[in-house]
Amino acid sequence: GGLWLSAVIPTPGPAGLWSILPLTAGWSVRAALAALGISNVRLRWPNDVMVGPAKLAGILVERFRPDSVVIGIGLNCTNTPATADPTLNGLVVRLADLATSLPPIDRITSTLLDHLAIAHDHIAGGQLTELLPTLNAAWAHDQVAVTLRPSLDILTGRLIGVTEEGHLRLVTLAGQELVLPPSQVELLREA
Repeated sequence: GGLWLSAVIPTPGPAGLWSILPLTAGWSVRAALAALGISNVRLRWPNDVMVGPAKLAGILVERFRPDSVVIGIGLNCTNTPATADPTLNGLVVRLADLATSLPPIDRITSTLLDHLAIAHDHIAGGQLTELLPTLNAAWAHDQVAVTLRPSLDILTGRLIGVTEEGHLRLVTLAGQELVLPPSQVELLREA
């Protein structure tokens, strides 16, 4: 009842060029869902696709070779995770709950893969500035708490987006804008 796929994506050139790929994978899922008529989808840093407080999809990006990554996507379609685990009740949502008419799974798959290709082409062509406004708009959080590595200090503020390198942009409660590389972020929680 769900869609679970792994896409092998070529990542030629320096690894730093592709550091934002895990976040643009979220953009890809969100854009694909919009193309399928699903709105009000947001991202929870770094790899969850949400509708309100409920999780619709998860993304995992793994690099097994220097020249490629594997993007794994799990998308709830007609499955009922809360039936298997009642503690998930209210914490998950599925496409069947959001769409008036659920597209066939092969159309959902091809739309997702098409949008992953678009994100890939933007990164490879050095055109991230075209994706960033839409990607940053997906981080709809009033306030977040960021636990830092290695100190485990906690910063509270508003997540305003990410840089082209995938670094978090946070405005603290005192009004200071910080840029945090993912390696410094142990955990980000929505407040």
